[in-house]
Amino acid sequence: MAAAAITSNTEAGVLVANLRATTRPLPKETLTTLKSWRRVSPSSIPDKPRRGVVAAFRLTTGHDCLAAHLHRLRISTEPFCPLCDSGEVMERDHLLRCGALQGLTEVSRYWEARALLGQ
Repeated sequence: MAAAAITSNTEAGVLVANLRATTRPLPKETLTTLKSWRRVSPSSIPDKPRRGVVAAFRLTTGHDCLAAHLHRLRISTEPFCPLCDSGEVMERDHLLRCGALQGLTEVSRYWEARALLGQ
């Protein structure tokens, strides 16, 4: 059985209104359980000032300013560290080995790398 053709904007509006009235959105609880950040263990995020927590969360989820992530998003042409030219992929593990960064902690090195990359 073929559906009747819509002949006017009014009919289309009525059709959309009826569709909205009969379909229910997923509950908020269901939508949030599907998010990737829900898989992050709360114990992996330190109880520190906001600056430290933001850096830890970004590094834990992989949604950071480092070249590997920017390359996945097609913002950067390559995933390698542009700061030290070591040829290593610039991701969380590389921060502590990068010779261009002076910070003592992973968090301080993250913010230093972000500043040097101009972001």
